[in-house]
Amino acid sequence: MNLDVRTIMLVSSALTLMFSGLLALAGKYSGNVKGVGHWALANLLVASGFGFSYSFSSTSPGEHHWPIIAASVLIVSGMCLQYAGIQRFKDKPINWRFAAIAVGAIFLSGIWFTGIHSDVMSRAIANSIIFGVISAACARELLIPAESPLRIAYWLTGISFGAFSMLVFARAVILWQSSADSYGLFQNIPINPLTFLGVCLLQFSTMFGFVLMLDYRLVGELDKLASLDPLTGAFNRRRLAEEASRLQARSIRTGAPLAVVMIDVDHFKKVNDSYGHQVGDEVLKHVAKTIEMAIRADDYFARYGGEEFCILLPSTTKDEAYVLGERLRQVYADNPFLVDGQRLQSTISIGIADSVDVGTDFKSLVLAADKALYEAKLAGRNLVMQHSSLKIPA
Repeated sequence: MNLDVRTIMLVSSALTLMFSGLLALAGKYSGNVKGVGHWALANLLVASGFGFSYSFSSTSPGEHHWPIIAASVLIVSGMCLQYAGIQRFKDKPINWRFAAIAVGAIFLSGIWFTGIHSDVMSRAIANSIIFGVISAACARELLIPAESPLRIAYWLTGISFGAFSMLVFARAVILWQSSADSYGLFQNIPINPLTFLGVCLLQFSTMFGFVLMLDYRLVGELDKLASLDPLTGAFNRRRLAEEASRLQARSIRTGAPLAVVMIDVDHFKKVNDSYGHQVGDEVLKHVAKTIEMAIRADDYFARYGGEEFCILLPSTTKDEAYVLGERLRQVYADNPFLVDGQRLQSTISIGIADSVDVGTDFKSLVLAADKALYEAKLAGRNLVMQHSSLKIPA
């Protein structure tokens, strides 16, 4: 079967253009995910570059190939935008200097080997090297440790860029070692259709990789939104229960203690009645911020309902939890909330239970900590109470 370079370019241009539209549409609804617009424009430029190459009708290697220069600049510009999109996707600053050097190099080499010192073979070698360097840079950005499942998309896309880089570098080596007196892009020699077929397939692979990266990122964002309380930014009750189930299994396996801290804002209804629900919401945010600043990185904090919060403390005893609770109570009481420039004094009550006294069942731990919290309220509020100190049945 004979592979025609022009046909490969035409098909590749059409499919890349379709992917450009797909990514542009996806970017419009991708929320805070960055880099998608760069990828959409990148594919548009690459498709235009292939279109310019296809429009070049001469097959004589000795003629000036100005459309090929334009095509090379468009393709390299698109590849640099792919690189920029990857950096934006990872929330990194874009290295525009690298992009400017790559585009400048492809343009100057084209001018030199076409208009000043006509040498199509050298121009093809230079183009291949520049393509390879950009692809290698993209691969380097993606072949890194990442959390699953985004790691799968990173590595698939990175491997595609790496294979692209090796393919065009191999093309440069083959052309450099070639004994032919001249070279033309559309000459009927095996390296041309095979190289362009491989390049087009790997280009499609990277585009699928971008879509997969976007998909995994959006799924992660949706999962994050579904796990958080929209007002305070703390975990919601469902997510806390999921983490509790995992920590319960670990506690049973290792014998490490597990503690639960229940926190309630004192006289919260009076705050709402006196100042309005908007101020009440600000109080809840203030409580959440105070808790977040006090807990460890491996602790789990959630809004349990209304003005009640819950902290799940792995590998923590009731006495260690009491120290944390007392610190929280004191810090919150010593930092009044400001309402229209006036100090709003607010306090919290705290109940504590651990797996040593209650067992590892999360519901039992919450129930026990809630009983301690209730007793702290009855005892005058602004107190920390342990379940083990109560004179009531568990």
